[in-house]
Amino acid sequence: MLITQISDCHIAWPPAEGADRLGDLQRCVDYVNGLDPQPDLVVHTGDIAHDGASIEYEKAAEKLKNIRTNLCVIPGNRDDRRKLRDAFSDRLPASCHEEFVQYLISTEELCVIMLDTMSTESNKGRLCRTRIDHLNGMLEEADGRPVAIFMHHPPFEIAVASVPFQFEDRANLAEFSGILSRHSNVQRIYCGHSHRTASGQIAGIAASTISSTAEDLRMDDPGRMQELWPSYQLAF
Repeated sequence: MLITQISDCHIAWPPAEGADRLGDLQRCVDYVNGLDPQPDLVVHTGDIAHDGASIEYEKAAEKLKNIRTNLCVIPGNRDDRRKLRDAFSDRLPASCHEEFVQYLISTEELCVIMLDTMSTESNKGRLCRTRIDHLNGMLEEADGRPVAIFMHHPPFEIAVASVPFQFEDRANLAEFSGILSRHSNVQRIYCGHSHRTASGQIAGIAASTISSTAEDLRMDDPGRMQELWPSYQLAF
């Protein structure tokens, strides 16, 4: 199963001064549509909108719905859950949690979990009791099949970031780690939020972040080849 990850397009309306984020997103969509072989799934790991406005989701959806394959979305700290759900209601499965935008995509080959780490009280990540319990249920449903988890906030510290730790509560993240430790079939974790490529681990599981599709927001070294191309990652 081939999965492409994109993240953090931060569509703003009116457009951010000096930026072409819709154009950046369109170039990314065009590039992904030109991949051969085509991915089975494209996952956007949050911060679709910059200010959570309905028109920002409308503009983003106009671009993202041109993706030729299946599209999955989860919220980031800049998103509005209700408006995101409304804009992408046709892309969310019936099994999506009624309150949080998290769900399981299940195939014989791989189970893909979309995890909602958005907090309404800060820009940092949170996994409340409801989301933790739902995650545990999805992992049990995977029944030993390989699992890839997609989430917005990285569950590891990024030393070069201005704020290395991106969760509200270390105890909350420790509980997440404990659940992962009990499910040895979790193969990899993919995140956004940091606007840079970085890697780490949690519970012995490799985790990574990807840069923003918005060129004006990327935090990677501007000399890297990634700055010349739409930002995407072949995730699995």
